[in-house]
Amino acid sequence: MFGNFQCLLIICACTALPAGSKVLYGAPPDARIKGSYFVRSRPSVTWDEMESLIAALRQKHDNASLPMFTAQVTGKAKNIAHGFSAKLSEEALKEVLQHKAVQFVEEDHVVSVGDAVSWGLARIAQTYNAQDLLTQTRYTPPCNLTGRGVDVYVLDSGIRATHYEFEGRATLLPDCDVADVFYGERQNGSDCTGHGTHVAATIGGRTAGVAPGVNLFSVRVVNCQNQGSWNAVVQGLECAFQHISQRNRTAIINMSIQGEKSRILQRAVKKLLRTGSVVVTIGGNNVSRSQDACSVSPASIAGVVTVAGSTLTNEAFNLTNTGRCVDLLAPGKDIVSAALTCDYCYAAKSGSSMAAPHVSGALALLQEKCSGLPFWKARRHLLSDMVLVDALDMRPISSRLRSQTPNLLLHVGDQMCSLQC
Repeated sequence: MFGNFQCLLIICACTALPAGSKVLYGAPPDARIKGSYFVRSRPSVTWDEMESLIAALRQKHDNASLPMFTAQVTGKAKNIAHGFSAKLSEEALKEVLQHKAVQFVEEDHVVSVGDAVSWGLARIAQTYNAQDLLTQTRYTPPCNLTGRGVDVYVLDSGIRATHYEFEGRATLLPDCDVADVFYGERQNGSDCTGHGTHVAATIGGRTAGVAPGVNLFSVRVVNCQNQGSWNAVVQGLECAFQHISQRNRTAIINMSIQGEKSRILQRAVKKLLRTGSVVVTIGGNNVSRSQDACSVSPASIAGVVTVAGSTLTNEAFNLTNTGRCVDLLAPGKDIVSAALTCDYCYAAKSGSSMAAPHVSGALALLQEKCSGLPFWKARRHLLSDMVLVDALDMRPISSRLRSQTPNLLLHVGDQMCSLQC
């Protein structure tokens, strides 16, 4: 489950900084990527001013007489976060924090990835009937919808584009393979862990997908050791933003990603939402029991669609996070989808990472029916017209979270045929 961003965002004075310095938002030692930061500009600062700061840092970095000053810019997020990621020595960090163009600096965090027709597809098409729970095994998208012409960007570990499930509809975006840039790999958007392939096929696979006609785009943000960082995720969003702008249409962004709250990520996601695109994410996962999804990002960001997992027996999956920041639940336990190992291989995975792509696929069907639907209208239709109410047994989660979690199960059925756009 593209799930455990083991990081905790706190405000700290990591060093004694001179007067006039900007705020440094840091991470605890077990999550810190030493020397890696994101530099955010003040709202009134132009991008030319930020380029001037970058040029000045590079000039000092190249100055042999300043051996303690190192500054390597690893990526720019001009559009969605108005800043840049960089590896900075202490001397360089102090200078950046004193620069007039800078609003704040956020320390980078470690990112990690966890880990037949699927019962999940049959379930989201099924009107709740306890007697039919274990017998209905077929899924046909309603109203002849397939998601054709709809773009879905999968921020994950890449996609095995040659898999039978994708039929040539999965596109690798080498320019958006942030993991290649950050970690010196050469995947060019191709999967090397299996997580992204599983997620993508649940969204739009030929037999494993909710929307078997969508266009899928790979935005690879974690490396082949299932590691990454918030900086990499933001750079991936920047690249997706540029690609969406070039295609001049709204899109769906699936982020099966979990981490403690990040200011930079929040700004990047909100900028994407303002373009009309829909962002779908996970409530998150925990190894022992459900926790509060409001404690993590992107789940807690207003405007995103946050999904928790359900089980074959219509229970809330107790290892996925819940609470008031969750919008709905979708199948997330023992979900069968495409595997990395070969072009005809399949695997079962569990977690809210498997629940979110069911919702992304459902939204793709909605976008095909109602072309150009902005995110707020798509979100409204999803939560009012594409759910079953009180169909789930919520007892597996704690009483506190149970009272805060909406009892809404994703439902993709014939009701979509009469939906008014």
